[in-house]
Amino acid sequence: MEMSSGIPSIRHIVPPFSGSCPRRSLLASTGEPGTCHAHPSPRWPCTGVLPAHPTTGLSLSPRETPQSVSVITHQQMTDQGAGSLTEALQYAPGISSSTYDSRGNAFRARGFDIDNLRTDGVPMAISGPWSAGESRDDTILYDRIEVVRGATGLLTGAGDPSAAINQIRKHANSRQLTGKVGFGLGSWKERRLDADIGSALNADGSVRGRFVANIDRSDSYIDLYEKRRNTFYGVIDADLTPDTQLSVGVSRQRDKPRAGMWGGLPTWYDDGTRTDWPRSKTTAPKWSHWGSTSKTWFATLKQRVDAWDIRLDYNRIQNQADARLLWATGNPNRTTGLGITTSGASWYDIDRKQDQIDLQASRPFEVDGMHHELVLGASHGKLDVNVMSRSPTAGIQESLGDFNNWTGDYPFPTAWGDPFVSAASKTTQNALYGVARLQLSAPSHLILGSRITNYEQKEAPTRWRSTGYTIKHDRQVIPYAGLAYDVSPETTAYASYTSIFKPQTNQDKNGNYLDPIKGKSYEVGLKGSALGGHLQTDLALFRIQQDNLAVADGANLVPNTTSQAYRAAKGARSTGYEITVTGALSPVWDISAGWTQYKIKDASGTVIGTNHPRKQLKLFTTYRLGEELQGLELGGGVNWQSEIHADVDNPVTDAAEQIRQKSFALVDLMARYEIDRNWSVQANVYNVFDKKYYDSVGFYNRYTWGPSRRYLLTATYRF
Repeated sequence: MEMSSGIPSIRHIVPPFSGSCPRRSLLASTGEPGTCHAHPSPRWPCTGVLPAHPTTGLSLSPRETPQSVSVITHQQMTDQGAGSLTEALQYAPGISSSTYDSRGNAFRARGFDIDNLRTDGVPMAISGPWSAGESRDDTILYDRIEVVRGATGLLTGAGDPSAAINQIRKHANSRQLTGKVGFGLGSWKERRLDADIGSALNADGSVRGRFVANIDRSDSYIDLYEKRRNTFYGVIDADLTPDTQLSVGVSRQRDKPRAGMWGGLPTWYDDGTRTDWPRSKTTAPKWSHWGSTSKTWFATLKQRVDAWDIRLDYNRIQNQADARLLWATGNPNRTTGLGITTSGASWYDIDRKQDQIDLQASRPFEVDGMHHELVLGASHGKLDVNVMSRSPTAGIQESLGDFNNWTGDYPFPTAWGDPFVSAASKTTQNALYGVARLQLSAPSHLILGSRITNYEQKEAPTRWRSTGYTIKHDRQVIPYAGLAYDVSPETTAYASYTSIFKPQTNQDKNGNYLDPIKGKSYEVGLKGSALGGHLQTDLALFRIQQDNLAVADGANLVPNTTSQAYRAAKGARSTGYEITVTGALSPVWDISAGWTQYKIKDASGTVIGTNHPRKQLKLFTTYRLGEELQGLELGGGVNWQSEIHADVDNPVTDAAEQIRQKSFALVDLMARYEIDRNWSVQANVYNVFDKKYYDSVGFYNRYTWGPSRRYLLTATYRF
């Protein structure tokens, strides 16, 4: 299987176990309609290379890849009942997430924020105050999700040295009519309906189409909150000639939650003691929402010219969000509930457009019996962000009343001012890159690559900033180097170095913008296989450091301003290790397990980022029973994390305190029964022991609760 990621693409080919396949099509194992592959493991394909979207075009097995990679297959997402990106990443090794409010989740890896997603290799920013809905992307669109941990600047460009999350779209691979229809019912009145249908569109099957749709409705464990999501996707794949393939597609996801909370829950009463609200508590009025509509258009043209494979990609991503929000503040009285106030509502209309064009050429070559590969590429990306805001002018009530008995009946303001610009920016990245895989000897491969990026960010004047500015960094060089050496037929040792950069808006005492923050990632490890290649084990040791972090430059000011001047200094350093085990223990037993542990400190040695766990254990496994219980599959997972806390000041007593969540584990269970060749039913139970825990701490000195116990029952018809 070829898989694109934040580094060279990966081909994972696993030999089959003996025995017959319990799934009648690839739809069950990869989400792709197709012919049966006689392999009993739903986690790995048996033989051959499935269609994929390569990024640099290098064909590497996992053992040849000198960086940590995890793949969440469509079957694993099905087993977990994962309907969103956040749910799919729940068991991804090394990834932690926090829910700050109704906008969704923020992700982090190895101590640093993950500030962009990738769809078929195309980056999309998700950080910043104007992102909304991306973490709730429906997984029905994707064949699999790949996670590459560490810096990935070779293909990403600007960002943090955390990880690349790459969502791989489904494609039309079936020459026969095939697909599935699913129905789901769950806790909090959840109702799901989804369809995934693929077929040839002409007699010889050279033109194929695929249509995917999902409708999802539910209430929530949080009072008043309701989820409303519609997702549609269509793609046409055509073999124009034996050497020419064209793929075009479009997707649309409308996410319209109701009564969404902005920020977390109050942490203190007005006497300085701690609150302990029920998990259902909310600060949202009934009319609030932060909805979003995401539209994507894409086209890919592949052409074979002699020994060269040439690929041209175009992607257009538009995300529009409409937000009507209420920010609640203050500390209520324990008895009366009075004391929660607001300065009024906020109205935002957000429009983000991204265009991405990528051209790539790759070819293998041979020198003195050694096999090598070369990839050359160019990319152009442009991101426009425009945010219009309004403020209420009438109908504002300062107090929310008795917060102990809050019902969300705060009135919507009766009058609003004229729209004004809150944010307007244009960011452009142009890059050239090259990557070579060199076989030094039979057991060793060297990967050398580099990217040269020109970056420009233009910020227009807004109500909050009277003048605009431009940040420009030309010829930013991002190197990549990796070495893999086969110690034995089952074990490979590797080492890699790569980097990433992130522009910053701070200026020095001469008025110059500081150089971008540089993230550097070092990694060494061992990758092994067992059971004929069905079970993969990885051990990775890593160190990530940031440099050029802005720190205040004494009493110096930026010339002709009253703004603090800054200087570049060493930033944070993260060190740790990861252990992962993935694959099949037997023809009927699959496993995905990962342990992550790291430390992160700033340049002064102070521990930072304590609101994310330093240690994580993630385990998910399934087992298919036989004989009289033929067709029954049982599974479950354990997700354990270490303590998190936030250092805060009590606003009543001014005492330093910590909002702390002790280490805890969440347990999930699943069972699926294959009634016949067409029908199956599945049951999932999440947070089986109904653990009450903080999902995030310290965001504006507040906290949010994680979900309570939840059930989901689904029925699927395949044809």
